[in-house]
Amino acid sequence: MLEKLEQQQAELKQREEDLVAPGERYSVEQRTAEIEALVAAQERVSFATLLGDAPTVGFAVVTFIALLDLYRRGVIDLVQDELFADIVVTRREP
Repeated sequence: MLEKLEQQQAELKQREEDLVAPGERYSVEQRTAEIEALVAAQERVSFATLLGDAPTVGFAVVTFIALLDLYRRGVIDLVQDELFADIVVTRREP
């Protein structure tokens, strides 16, 4: 009976490991620098463009935090014309 329980636990652990996505690592500082360089080159970019075609949740969160940091520092302006519309990022002139 103990062997059966141990076997079931091992199977359950293997299924849990199969379900867990590999860890994602994104640097807010690096993403901030990337966005700052992009906005310096293009002057105007949308949040959807910054996210790309298939963003992960982690990448979207890091990108949003980077935008908030750039806004706080006065590097960019953020505009959203209506609820749930795309956010437009523009370069703030010094």
